[in-house]
Amino acid sequence: MRRKLKYGNSKITNSHGSFDSKWESQRYIQLILLERANEISDLKRQVKISLKVLGTEVKKYTADFTYLEDNQLIIEDAKSLPTSKSREWIITRKLLTALGYTVRVSFKSKKPITYISKNNKQIILK
Repeated sequence: MRRKLKYGNSKITNSHGSFDSKWESQRYIQLILLERANEISDLKRQVKISLKVLGTEVKKYTADFTYLEDNQLIIEDAKSLPTSKSREWIITRKLLTALGYTVRVSFKSKKPITYISKNNKQIILK
């Protein structure tokens, strides 16, 4: 079942849940594989975060994914190039960073993604 969204992407529903884009769904599967390989832990989807400055909530933000990597919390959003350049995302990313969060943006690549694991095993995600 697909529904067109703001940037021309289609909402996807599969066995892992509902996603705002095909890329977000694919990235979630990649992250599941990294979690199974013990490269990351505590993988979560659609995590709501209240961004506060001096005790005042400035923005409510929903991260596509959060996980721990080397015991550090990572916030990750799956973005297309146009959405990564939107003013709203740039401000949100800067606010997250200023509040001490580690933020990653994942982009779809035509090449397989290769990771070298902690125990020097090569992990290829397509």
